[in-house]
Amino acid sequence: MQKGNGFRFSDLALLVGVGAFIIFMVYGQMYMFHQDPSKINFSVGTATLIFSFGMIAFICFLVGEAIRKNKAHWLITLLFIGLTIVGLVPIILSKDSFTFNEITVSLRYENKIIFVYELVMMMTFIYSGIFVLSRRFHSYGFLIVLSYIVFAFVTSIAIYSYVKEYENIANYFLVLFGYKEGTLTPVISYMINPNAVGMAMLVGIIFAFIAHAVKPHWWYYPIALFFLLNLMLTYCRGSIALGVLVFIIFVYYRLIITFKKHKVRNIVLICLYSTLIVGVGVIFGITIALKGSFLPHLHHALDMITNSGTLESRVDIYKDCFAILKIDNGYILGRGFGIINLILTNVHGHNSYVLPTHNAFIGVLGEGGIPFVAGYLGLTIYAYVMAFKTFKKSKDLTFISILAITAFLAYSVIETIQYVMYLFIFILLMVRHVTKVKCFGVL
Repeated sequence: MQKGNGFRFSDLALLVGVGAFIIFMVYGQMYMFHQDPSKINFSVGTATLIFSFGMIAFICFLVGEAIRKNKAHWLITLLFIGLTIVGLVPIILSKDSFTFNEITVSLRYENKIIFVYELVMMMTFIYSGIFVLSRRFHSYGFLIVLSYIVFAFVTSIAIYSYVKEYENIANYFLVLFGYKEGTLTPVISYMINPNAVGMAMLVGIIFAFIAHAVKPHWWYYPIALFFLLNLMLTYCRGSIALGVLVFIIFVYYRLIITFKKHKVRNIVLICLYSTLIVGVGVIFGITIALKGSFLPHLHHALDMITNSGTLESRVDIYKDCFAILKIDNGYILGRGFGIINLILTNVHGHNSYVLPTHNAFIGVLGEGGIPFVAGYLGLTIYAYVMAFKTFKKSKDLTFISILAITAFLAYSVIETIQYVMYLFIFILLMVRHVTKVKCFGVL
């Protein structure tokens, strides 16, 4: 926070607003799935109360920051107001029912109210937490605190999985090393599915390197490695691939930029790491190519992970999404925030949680049509421009931030994780504000 100001009332208001937002979204998502009124987690009245409480808190935060001259650029403000209004249109104008593949999905007024509340709170949360809060900082100390909060959260996911799913984890190693035959069951911990666990582990890896970028310490590498090893237990191919790539790229980046200071050490480490990476790649390649005649147990484990069938199910979801959006030119303004997921959940007969689109671009298109996609891509481009401008003054932090955004941009092709990217855009905005670097002529 700003030096000498300490904890403000607006900080408390923001915490209250964020708390209300999290509670609302968690229960809102549960509410969104249930069609039987007896299974509704809270009434519209309760939802209205939580929404009002959260929005009043956010408004108090924004007013407090405006008084202290901490406010987003007026173009950003107009953009978020415009996108919010555009996002509300398809929800308000949506029909009471939607038929697709001979399945009729009811859209009761309770659903529409919940979706309106969710959209407004989400847009206010992103605007307040990303574009206003980032202007409060004049040093990177907050990122260390945020990193340790992430470490605690992600570690709790791992520890809970050890207690709850120790048999599945033990089975993983028994199958891998050939002591028994059987199928592999991914860990879920207390998250909604293995993909959520994988995403959390990936975020943990990135924040280990963010903390290292702020204040280098050797112990951040074991922390990142711990999260990477736990990521392997999810069998989420996209998360695993990106986690390994982020780890390797950042390690090599550090070895290159510190080469002048530690030539001998870095040469040894580069040779060691390169040999290890090539060796593992060769072993995996031979195992797959020889189809089980070499290290059959490893081949069996790899085969179960790489042939889980999730790609085919995702393709089916993508096809249905485009077909749903094609009806009545739904791709122009989208089907409405939450509505696209509600339709998919019912069409695919999902009975455990709300079915996502498994593609951030399709998800954004389904929520708010072409305007939302344009806004999403515009913010992504803005992040890359900020990174280019701030790199000389904050190399490590800018590098890991843009590496994170690139990783999640790639991950968004197979998962609906567009909102996670805003966390790293926040870090880049903070870097820009600390370094006093202008972007598009604006500080």
